[in-house]
Amino acid sequence: MPDTTVRAPGAATDQNDQDADQAAPESSTNSLADQRSADAKEDPMVALAREAADYRDKLLRSLAEMENLRRRTERQVADARDYGIASFARDILAVADNMQRALGALDAELREKADPGTKALLDGV
Repeated sequence: MPDTTVRAPGAATDQNDQDADQAAPESSTNSLADQRSADAKEDPMVALAREAADYRDKLLRSLAEMENLRRRTERQVADARDYGIASFARDILAVADNMQRALGALDAELREKADPGTKALLDGV
């Protein structure tokens, strides 16, 4: 005979609560048992081989990453060296251009009257 008792909204029967409580642990216990039995059925050699393959893959990836890092660092050092020289050369060219303009603006009379250090500088340029 169906249960026709009127209950407050949200109230559950004692039987429903007991059924739900019993069903939940059984299902989780069953799934854990199934998982353990599947793990136990798996050959230990297969598991070890899979684990070894995973470690080998990680090792190869780490080695490749280190090689890439080494190459990238070498490239950055070479670029810094090349661009450092280019920057230095650009600065020296600017100084040389300014010196040429200054010498062009200098009178011949002042060149003759200059002290020996200045004359050596003017002759060197």
